[in-house]
Amino acid sequence: MRLSSYNNGGYLVDIFDDGTKIRTKVSEDKPVYPESMDVKITNFCVGPSCQFCHEGSNIDGEHSQLLDYLNIFQQLPKGAEIAIGGGNPLSHPQLDEFLQSLKNFGLIPNITVNQYHLDKNSIKRLQDWQENGMIYGVGISYLNKADKLPLNNVVYHVIAGVHKYEVLRDLAEENVLVLGYKQLRRGATYYSRSVENKKLEWYRHIRDYLGSQRLSFDNLAIEQLRLYRFLSAEKWAELYMGNDGEFTMYLDLVNGEYAKSSTSNVRHKITCSIKDMFGVIKNEK
Repeated sequence: MRLSSYNNGGYLVDIFDDGTKIRTKVSEDKPVYPESMDVKITNFCVGPSCQFCHEGSNIDGEHSQLLDYLNIFQQLPKGAEIAIGGGNPLSHPQLDEFLQSLKNFGLIPNITVNQYHLDKNSIKRLQDWQENGMIYGVGISYLNKADKLPLNNVVYHVIAGVHKYEVLRDLAEENVLVLGYKQLRRGATYYSRSVENKKLEWYRHIRDYLGSQRLSFDNLAIEQLRLYRFLSAEKWAELYMGNDGEFTMYLDLVNGEYAKSSTSNVRHKITCSIKDMFGVIKNEK
């Protein structure tokens, strides 16, 4: 079922309830708004204190003043996607009100949580949000094999360089997003020969899983694994969804900054106009 259809500059964007996005070019005009925004709402995290966390989240991390930024999201076209993360986003005291506002704006929120934080109560919250149309997709940072979750549109996140490539066997029946290794903050100190060896194994074996599993990749994983080596130029042009900052952007609401992506060292202070911020992103070299 189609959730939304909207025009964005020279593009028509259709979003479906299974997570499918179809972008159709109708003119040479550039996009005016980001189709999706990666939004960090907190740097607070109690739990495994992941040694490779590129955000550096921990028990001393701060929450954002989340509701102060609603005017930015209200400017987006109905159907734009919001990928909410942290830290542990479930810990943010304003999250329910924020999600309700995004729903009222006609946006499509998705949320990423660490598997460690999934207990009976948090799963019930996620279920309720899905039933009420307040979130659609649930990304789960994978730790270990567990029982099937009573949630819709679940995507397990694994990191090439942290997880061994064999993790795909455990997730053979699941939707999986493969992330590239981010050598930032704790990810920089965790980085080692072992990380590189795991990335090399992913590079060597990923072809065995392409086409046989429901896999997607972030742009960093695409580059690190050089997935374009398996496709013709024509097929690549058909499947590739664009460079960072071309149709997407990153918001760090904790520090009040925006960038092309969470890995970008070029950060700007958030202003009141999403069009202006996205224009800055698009014009960066």
